[in-house]
Amino acid sequence: MILVLGTIAVDTVINVEMMPYTGGIVGTDSEKKYAGGSSANVSAALKVLGCGVRQAGAVADDEFGTFLMDDLADMGIDTSAVVVRKNGVTLHTYIVVDRAGSNFIIANGGTCRKDIAVEELPPEILDDVDVFYTDMSWPETSIHLARECRKNGIKVVYNLQNVPTENSLETGAGIAKMLELADLFIVSKTTLLKYENTRSAEHALRALVGSATLAEGAIVTLGDEGANWYVNEKCIHVSAFSGLDVVDTTGAGDAYIAGVIKAYFLEGRSRERSMEHASIAASVKCSQRGPRLMYPDSERERSLLKL
Repeated sequence: MILVLGTIAVDTVINVEMMPYTGGIVGTDSEKKYAGGSSANVSAALKVLGCGVRQAGAVADDEFGTFLMDDLADMGIDTSAVVVRKNGVTLHTYIVVDRAGSNFIIANGGTCRKDIAVEELPPEILDDVDVFYTDMSWPETSIHLARECRKNGIKVVYNLQNVPTENSLETGAGIAKMLELADLFIVSKTTLLKYENTRSAEHALRALVGSATLAEGAIVTLGDEGANWYVNEKCIHVSAFSGLDVVDTTGAGDAYIAGVIKAYFLEGRSRERSMEHASIAASVKCSQRGPRLMYPDSERERSLLKL
């Protein structure tokens, strides 16, 4: 069982021919609402890959929240650790995707952003859990659960999604605490370079991690260049899988993370083989529209994922 704590959101995807320039206008005839949110995307990908998943996080009791809870339940994901807050607005986003698959995201944070109190979580939240994954959108809750996981021998995977801002709950101090508790750290090159304001991803990673001891090292995802896994002064590079047509890159990193967790922690594959599996999962996601890896119709894609 994988416990996933983090963002759950409704994503409205708007497809355009090309990205607008300043003051320009672009048209669309394709606008669709999807269940999304980075951590829920990881949960969905894990479920598609055959894992048991328990989702934790917070939504409101509005139309968006109901839509998300129904979607998670329909996928067979355990929602017992999702807090439903009264009279609020659930996080929702608008994702603009061009014909090359590039995107940008406009996010409405809603009113559910306050951290989740420990008392709001079910006491059995860690029952049967093998791996705990978090994007730290709920920092104090993430740190609390990571500490409990350490006590109970449960692996902790931490993904730094965004650079802290005045409007976010994440702080530099919270990130440092989480890094001390994580077994594996995952971050995109783009986020890493923004956080450390440098041109070298490797130097930025060293600066960010500092003295933290990451038992399983750190993965830096590089988009269409693949990813690097740094562990014990060694760097393992695996190129991106390129055998499928790209229609939408949204959520590719989330599918990649799910692939790593399944292959490395649940199946015991080597780091290199786990990265290869994760790259295929990300590539299959990019061949699908929307923010989530879905069960593929193509026999070839099912075979690639070994479903």
